[in-house]
Amino acid sequence: MLNNNLSWINLNATGGGGGVSDYNQLANKPITKLIGTSQSPIKLWTLNTGLYIFDGYVQHTVDLASEAKGLFASVTAGTNNGKYVVSAFIPFWEGQYEYILDSLASEIYNKHQIVLMATQYDVLTIDNEMEYTPTQDYHPSTKKYVDDMMVAFKEELSEMGVNEENIQSLIAENRRRDIAIQALLSLNSDKTVTLEEETHTISLDYSIDEGMVTVNSMEGSTLVNVCNEEGSVSLPYEKEMVYLYNSTTYTIQFISSGAITVDITLGGATVSASLVLGLNKVQITTPSTLVDNKLIVTSASSGTLSEIVVVNSTQEFDYFEGMKSTFEDTVGEEGYNAEVIIYNAPIRFGKGGRL
Repeated sequence: MLNNNLSWINLNATGGGGGVSDYNQLANKPITKLIGTSQSPIKLWTLNTGLYIFDGYVQHTVDLASEAKGLFASVTAGTNNGKYVVSAFIPFWEGQYEYILDSLASEIYNKHQIVLMATQYDVLTIDNEMEYTPTQDYHPSTKKYVDDMMVAFKEELSEMGVNEENIQSLIAENRRRDIAIQALLSLNSDKTVTLEEETHTISLDYSIDEGMVTVNSMEGSTLVNVCNEEGSVSLPYEKEMVYLYNSTTYTIQFISSGAITVDITLGGATVSASLVLGLNKVQITTPSTLVDNKLIVTSASSGTLSEIVVVNSTQEFDYFEGMKSTFEDTVGEEGYNAEVIIYNAPIRFGKGGRL
């Protein structure tokens, strides 16, 4: 037997079979229908908690009413900190309408606010494909907008005659001026200046004799990785070196994928080596007459080598490509520093040179 709760049916209402034909005559209606007129609009701040359907005029401020047809609203009303608060959520109007009153169903509210919902047209989503151009200081900007602005900015600079070449020229001129000011304000008795460059070529701007100087001493050395190989390689391996010297001891450093035995040939000289998994170093001296400029590694086992470095030095070093300067006696916080002592290089404006 089913026990259904039919309390929402008004059994006392007139109509055939004890039911009703008018929704508004139902008891315990889940949604209340209200009709407002221009003379007597529905005032949101006078409603009780419940779900509503509005037809006609709906007043959402004291001096503003809108006409509606089948407008849905969810209303919550109650006491908060001694004040009566009515909050009406109206999805179609995309907002929350809140009112503070002195008492229930008061015809006058003390304060109200409208909290509008954000829609897809109000925000920029990560998959946005709609065109958008910011017009205010705190508007968000899209990647396309920034890219377009950069293109326009570069075009504007180009029209002004500003390009990469003269920008570098300005940087060089500023550097020369810095050197001149440093020389003029130098507190050293010999009026020396300090030049620091992250490069293998240092410009001696304003020096005498077109930059020709006498290098008194230079401490340190430069390592050159003559194996121009990137990534991992499989055995057997053969590679032409950038260059090789005869009768020179080279250190060949690499990472092996396993413990295997290999034969290593460099310039025609061959040694056998038992490799370990990980970092390996093998020293080999090239013959007095080079057979070729090749590094050849063979093995009866399969394997791979990576981070290959071939240098004519026995110093400790990490993996690097190209050239690396090392200065054992002048270690700084960020590595080794070269110390070059130069005599007979007084500064004279209008000249320049390179070391």
